[in-house]
Amino acid sequence: MVHPRLWLEGRSLLCACEDNLLRVVFTADFAADERTEQLLSAGGPRPTGAVLSLDGRALAYLGTGLGEAVLYRLDLAPGARPVAVTGVPVQAPVRPETGRTVLPGTDRGTPVLTAWL
Repeated sequence: MVHPRLWLEGRSLLCACEDNLLRVVFTADFAADERTEQLLSAGGPRPTGAVLSLDGRALAYLGTGLGEAVLYRLDLAPGARPVAVTGVPVQAPVRPETGRTVLPGTDRGTPVLTAWL
């Protein structure tokens, strides 16, 4: 399933799916999509929480895997590849009713990006 995330510029919409970020470019009249581009290579970490830079030329997102998250920066220029910036601590929450840690592989405890300031 594809989820719209934010407008990149003019006729381009950033969408997220389970394992990639997509740029959907619409025709001038917005009647149809002109093309869809995958922004990430297949098989990488699952992208979550993409935010747009103030100048609109780059994205930051978290790539998540089992028990880890990495902050990435992706220029929106054609052919650009993501660059790992830093690891982000993931703190597994504890269920108060049982005192047990939430199972690894869930999104609970993973930080969420909200804005690029």
